[in-house]
Amino acid sequence: MLKRIIILTIGLNIAFICHSVGQSSTTATSYRFIEEVSFTISGTSNVRDWNATTDKMQGRVVAGPEFIAWSSDSSLPETGSDAGSGWFREVVFSIVSKDLDSGINAMNNTMYDNLKAEQHRRIRYQLTDVKEARNIEGSNDLVLLVNGIARAAGVDHPVEHEVTVSRINANLLTISGELQMNISDFNIDPPTFMRGALVTEDKINVSYRFNIRASE
Repeated sequence: MLKRIIILTIGLNIAFICHSVGQSSTTATSYRFIEEVSFTISGTSNVRDWNATTDKMQGRVVAGPEFIAWSSDSSLPETGSDAGSGWFREVVFSIVSKDLDSGINAMNNTMYDNLKAEQHRRIRYQLTDVKEARNIEGSNDLVLLVNGIARAAGVDHPVEHEVTVSRINANLLTISGELQMNISDFNIDPPTFMRGALVTEDKINVSYRFNIRASE
């Protein structure tokens, strides 16, 4: 009798472990960044508008069960769809500061100096939580209101912004969005050029667009 109980207990434990492993494979999916990356910082000055762009980006996206469910059929889960960690386990991306190019060498050099590009090589963003989620009616697009931490020149700054996720298919998605910040948020004084003849404004706009594909 004791032997039979031990065998039954071992069997139940093995079944539980197998079930748990099976569940873990479906509650998180990793995505890799693929082609068609666009990242732009833009602003204005007393003379002209300006922007600096790059098409190079590195990052990691690990989706949770709610995002996985949405990517399958573009419908929101019935419960827990407003907020929480069920959407993502991790979202982080970065660019190399010196990959940003304004098209003007003098402006590039001033920008790299202000970003402290030698000491702090990358501009980085990490998502911290999802506050709201909603579908855009008549489309395969999802809009998320999120909180994150932006890091530039070695300084972290919290940001709240919207992210649009466009579903191409269950494994291929486009992420896009924009947010407004101030240069001074990162303890950087608005740069000047041509011995002060051109003075940039503090406010900047950051826009991004990239594709991610589910890792095999």
